[in-house]
Amino acid sequence: MTKYEAILNNSDEFTDVKLTPTEGIASIALITMLADRPDAEIPVDRLLDILSTFELFDESSEEDLLASIDKLAEIADKEGLGALFNAADDVEVISDDLVPTAYAIAVAASITMGGADGNSLTVPPMRKAFLQELQVALDVDSEEAATITADVLATLQEPPSEETAEPIANEAIE
Repeated sequence: MTKYEAILNNSDEFTDVKLTPTEGIASIALITMLADRPDAEIPVDRLLDILSTFELFDESSEEDLLASIDKLAEIADKEGLGALFNAADDVEVISDDLVPTAYAIAVAASITMGGADGNSLTVPPMRKAFLQELQVALDVDSEEAATITADVLATLQEPPSEETAEPIANEAIE
């Protein structure tokens, strides 16, 4: 059994709580952030920053996002990260057209949690193993994963400004 198999491929953990597509995508970010330390405190501000970079969350208010994070955190706390992943990894939650967005948000979460290496952002080596297992669990092929990772890195390296900052579009990473 691989290190993350209990989270990403554990059919023994389930929840009766139904997720919306945006909650499913947000749960992938949360799982990515907690995969190595499930008992760690959730970095809510970082999670909100990540979610706000994706066009999918443009219509969500900060209050709505916080309510979703609370819901997801409760599932993770009471039923485990595997149950949260199983709830998100449902075709009615994360449909095939949203899988690239789910993978992209995991890449963004990995980079954000790993911090910057000098002036350039990278996927930290310790996060690559999780992303590789998530890629398999979400059925994202290697070429698409590499493209998504490059797109996310390029977007996150752009200097933020009010006039030029644009959220990551779902279509741009598909």
